[in-house]
Amino acid sequence: MYNIFGLVSIKARRKMPASRIGFWASTGSRLLWRLFSQLKFAALLLLVVLLLAAFGSSLPQIPPEVAEDASRLAFWREAVRGKYGPFADLLWSLGLFRFSRSALFLAPLALLVVSTILCTLNRWRGVCRRALNRDVVCPEAVFESSPHRARLEAQADTRLWQTLRESLRERGFRLRSATSEGVLYLRAERNGLSPLATLVNHFALLLLLAGALLSGFWAWREELVIPPGETARISHSQGLALRNDGFTIRRYPSRAAASYEANVTLIEEGEPVRSGLIRLNMPLAHRYVRLYLRGYEGKEGAYTLRLLAGYDPGYPLFVIAGCIFLVSLCVSFFLPHACIQARMEPEGALHLAGHADRQAYAFAEEFASLIAELRQRMEKQDAS
Repeated sequence: MYNIFGLVSIKARRKMPASRIGFWASTGSRLLWRLFSQLKFAALLLLVVLLLAAFGSSLPQIPPEVAEDASRLAFWREAVRGKYGPFADLLWSLGLFRFSRSALFLAPLALLVVSTILCTLNRWRGVCRRALNRDVVCPEAVFESSPHRARLEAQADTRLWQTLRESLRERGFRLRSATSEGVLYLRAERNGLSPLATLVNHFALLLLLAGALLSGFWAWREELVIPPGETARISHSQGLALRNDGFTIRRYPSRAAASYEANVTLIEEGEPVRSGLIRLNMPLAHRYVRLYLRGYEGKEGAYTLRLLAGYDPGYPLFVIAGCIFLVSLCVSFFLPHACIQARMEPEGALHLAGHADRQAYAFAEEFASLIAELRQRMEKQDAS
């Protein structure tokens, strides 16, 4: 029985062979693997996430204290509707006023996490092999396909070989040599472990994304307004409260304000546990909660404090990932991997092959300088 086009049997279409299903499934999985494991695709997703983050930062976000109060939330929504007009309801339905938890932001972020993991899995074997597999004896193809190569005809003695070793040591290369069937082999490397910085960068990116997810789902902020001598409870932290013990404005002799200091006491389960000062840009930390000074109002001796209590579990991961990124990028750009391999045949022919990372911009000139130096030494030896 055929369909109206007379091309595909309906009965055959209903009973597609399992082998064909397996073929299309395996083909689709391979295509997805190739797509998500490409560095260019991961870079594109990263660009999309950054652009979305920039877009989200341009939209007002619902403060946590407003989201917990229905009346304040309704007032806030009316204010947004007055600003964005007919687009306010659309933005609200898309969840863009809680952008870090919206599907528009989380979907590409999740794809970026998957792509980063697959890209790392796809590259780690080759990178590790390149950094750790350092065979001294190498095949002929290495000296035929390397981007930098040369062949020098010398007399059948070891003087040129020793000259090569000395020249490479002077240039900071680490040497290893071997002999196979009467042929001398040499492998000279500089910054041999620097290719691993690529994997370290991927790990730092995963930490950064993990920090973003932790901050997006579990971070909170809460504004506290505390009259003088009064106590305010931190609703996000069970049993923790804050008491206003005074506010001091220190001044210069010219009467200009020098610093602002809020004296507070932390109360846990009804008992004072800690007293301290909160200054501008110098928060007070207690366990996982950090307290910031946002402002004050009132007159001298009776100031009402405006404080911000916050918790961000992703912040340590952001700091660690940033440090790892900085170190690995410095290694990649300032300590590029470079390798020169040499083979000297019994009759005296010397073969050289060199390759380096793209960041080693002067390697071509260095390789040419090495060859020129060896030829100059050969001419002096022939003249003597």
